[in-house]
Amino acid sequence: MRIKLPFTLFHKIIEGLCFLVFLGSLIYLAVNWRFIPDSVPTHFNAAGAADAWGGKNSLIILIAVDAMLYVVMTVASLFPAAWNVPVRITPENSLRVLPLIKDMLSLTKLYILVMFGYLIVAASRAMPLGTWFLPLVLVLLLGTNVVYIILARRAAKGL
Repeated sequence: MRIKLPFTLFHKIIEGLCFLVFLGSLIYLAVNWRFIPDSVPTHFNAAGAADAWGGKNSLIILIAVDAMLYVVMTVASLFPAAWNVPVRITPENSLRVLPLIKDMLSLTKLYILVMFGYLIVAASRAMPLGTWFLPLVLVLLLGTNVVYIILARRAAKGL
């Protein structure tokens, strides 16, 4: 079943922000590369403190993973028929449920790109993430998914 979802103003804004955040991360690395210390954090513990170190080239891997996630999540958002949705999609409910899932995916992509951008800045400056980082990431990602799954279940029932 071929499904074409509208590209709303909300999606245009989120996609624009995603692109700017990714581009900003890339430009930040390029402009500051010569100032980045030779040894940077490559892992942070749950409290946000660096607990493993490596060469600054590891930041290239981080931006490459960021780019891959950006591309894969963007392409995936174009194929709603391939999404694993937590409710049964029918012709009657698809136009109520799938836009909600598209919103969820768009917000999730934005959160991930912001998280990677912050990781790149923190690692390049050899600074801790902060104790707030992990709880905030979990609340944003899990909270958004829970809210949108509840909304999708309601939409599937026609509520």
